[in-house]
Amino acid sequence: MVRFIAHLEAKPGFLAREPNLLPDCVGLVISYPTSDTVRGVKVASLSNAVLMGGQRFTGAFMCAGSGCSGLAVDASQRSRIVPMLDETPEVKNADLAYYADGYITIVPITPDITATSPLMFNSVVEEFTP
Repeated sequence: MVRFIAHLEAKPGFLAREPNLLPDCVGLVISYPTSDTVRGVKVASLSNAVLMGGQRFTGAFMCAGSGCSGLAVDASQRSRIVPMLDETPEVKNADLAYYADGYITIVPITPDITATSPLMFNSVVEEFTP
């Protein structure tokens, strides 16, 4: 992360015309895979799912008290969110698939989640190697 921040400070790509580290109202969600071999860096859109145990989950339901039949809910747990498989199509260029394939993913976000043109950040990471 320190090397990436230094890379951003060098103003690569379209950032050359920005007075700040990033454009106003833009943040970055950076996910670093736990594998020993990082395949590279991908700029992506925010996925509509989570990866758990190698499976993609996009939905969840909540159960409460005795309504959680068969689920380990004890007196200290009033409710539990349980992931459910969902066949909702993935967002194009989503970070989840890249991350699962061993890439560092960078998702530019704005207050309304994924920035309008996340792929414009490709010019920022072209010269960066993890």
